[in-house]
This record gives sequence, C-alpha cells and structure tokens, in this order.
Amino acid sequence: MADFSTALQKLEFEKIIRRISHLATTEPGKIICRQIVPLTDVFLIRLDLDRVTQMKELLIIEGSLPLDGLKDVVAILRKSGVENNLLTPLELLDVAAALRVSRTMAGFLSRRKDRIPTLHPLDKGLFIDKVVEFNIQDAIDETGRVRDSSSKELRMVRQDMADIAEQLKRKLGVIVRSVAEKELLQEDIITTRDGRFVIPVKSEYKNRVPGFIHSASASGATVFIEPEETLELNNGTLAYHLNVLEKEGIIRSVKDGKFRRFFPSEMKIPHNGELPTKVQRLILEMVLETPAIAQKEISRVLGLSQSTVSYHLDRLRELGLVRAERRGMQLCYFVLPDGIEIVTAIP
Repeated sequence: MADFSTALQKLEFEKIIRRISHLATTEPGKIICRQIVPLTDVFLIRLDLDRVTQMKELLIIEGSLPLDGLKDVVAILRKSGVENNLLTPLELLDVAAALRVSRTMAGFLSRRKDRIPTLHPLDKGLFIDKVVEFNIQDAIDETGRVRDSSSKELRMVRQDMADIAEQLKRKLGVIVRSVAEKELLQEDIITTRDGRFVIPVKSEYKNRVPGFIHSASASGATVFIEPEETLELNNGTLAYHLNVLEKEGIIRSVKDGKFRRFFPSEMKIPHNGELPTKVQRLILEMVLETPAIAQKEISRVLGLSQSTVSYHLDRLRELGLVRAERRGMQLCYFVLPDGIEIVTAIP
C-alpha cells in the first residue's frame, strides 16, 4: 500500500477510526473497524462509496438496522470447538440470539435488494440455522433455565425435588414451632443456606438443636442449622436422583478423595478417573489464563518452591492436561483440551 501516513495524520484518520469503532455493536466489529486502511483500487473505492451512500439512504428510510439482541459469540464458538466441552444455558442463549439476528438481517437485506444492489450481496456471509436456533429456544427459557420439557428425566427429577421441598417445609414448620416455644430461635422463619433449608438459632442454644450448622451471621449471634430430622430426607433424595441419572447413562462419577464428583456422560474424564489436586487446579487455571507461562513465573505467583511446582506440572503432563514446549532456556506450558474441561467443569 502507498505511504499515506502524512495525509492520514493531517486528516486525523485515527480519530475517525476510533469514533467509528465505538459505534460498532460487537467487539469483533470494533476490531474490524480499527483495521480499516485507505484503498488504492479505483473500482473498490467506488464500490465502497456506493455502499456507504446506499446504507445512509437505508438508515434515513428505516431508522435503524435489526441488530437488537446481537451477542458477541466468538469466545463461545471457540469454546465449543474443544472436544467434549460443554456450553452453559446462557451461552447457548447467546448463540441463539446471534442466529436470530443473522437470520433477521439476511431477510431485511433480501427484501430491499432492489434499493441496495451493492449492499444486498453482503447477506451471503450471514449464517442461518433455524433448526439450532429453534431447538435452543425450545429447551432454554429467557432466564437461562433449562425447561422441564427438554427431557423426561429432567422433568421427573424436578417434580420429585418440588415434592420433597414441600415435605421439608412442612416438617421444618413443625420443628420451628417446637423450637420457638422453647425460645431458642432468633426468628420464627425458615430460610436457606447453600440451597438447603435451615432455621436461625440463637448462638448460645446451638447445642440444643441437633443438626448441621451451615453458617453463622456476621455478628455471630445466630447460627443457621439444618435440623437432623430433615438431613436424611434431603441427602437421601439427592443421592437417589444422582443414582438414577448415573444408571440411565446421563451422568458419570469419579471418586476424588473424600468426595464423589459428577460429570455429564459425554465428558472425557482424566486417565484412571484421577483428578488434579487443588494446587494442580490453580496451576491449570494460571496456565490457561497465561499460555506459554514458565515454571519460574508460576512459582513466583503461587509462592511455591520451583521443585514443588515442577512436581505438579509433571503430574499434570502425565494426566494429559498440559503440554510443555521448550523456548530458549526454559520450558513453557500450555493447557490441553482435557485440561480446559477440568478447569470449566470443577469449581
């Protein structure tokens, strides 16, 4: 390209580009705007001028383009490209929104092709998949909740959970009245902690209400206890449904120390079912956030000796979660697809 640097500086070209990029709807659009450079081909210059003229006239007549709800799904699509990776319901809704806008925009341009002959061909680059768009919206509501109708098993589990929740509330109601009569409660209410029904007990009486203490108030005057009588009902219900889902092949589980962790059946579980330790997960997250990071830098950030970090990196390599690449005098580390699954699947 010819050197227009002096002319561009006098025209404040960079300032114009920044202003245009701020008006773009998505980040990829902003990036494309920032990459605009002057053209030297007369045909392309006239074509772009025609497009600008037609777009201006179109906006004068129509007022705006049908871009409402457009989401930036580049990162989501990259994530979906990793084998066995899973998208969250909200991410799928963003994909459906992008598909809807793409379909709507293509129709918008097509219906006006006689008025915008140079703009209309741009709709060929708009991707349309009505089946995927419909299926996402049919399975997930606007809040990101998977609909009961999306599967028979989910509907069954949710109905059972609702029934059990009612049983728990009734039983807790009886317990609250009984404990309140003894003036052991801070308030005569049933609340929740970590998704479990609890009652607020005065701290000095916590040993008089058998059960599991989930947390305490900031002042320490109240403890939130899940009564012993409801523990078995709550735990038994959860264990039952997890067992049903595992038997039907919907989920799988592996033992992780004293815990058992559950995964979607399609997800690849690390070799021999072995999962990384807490320190190894921290290292995984760091390598994922900073590709090509060196062992020395991991050691400095985590405050661990280099020998300790070296041991954990070796274990992660044996598990097939990271790979090392020599660059100069040091090894640089990168997360493999299975490692990305671990980081995203295990809290």
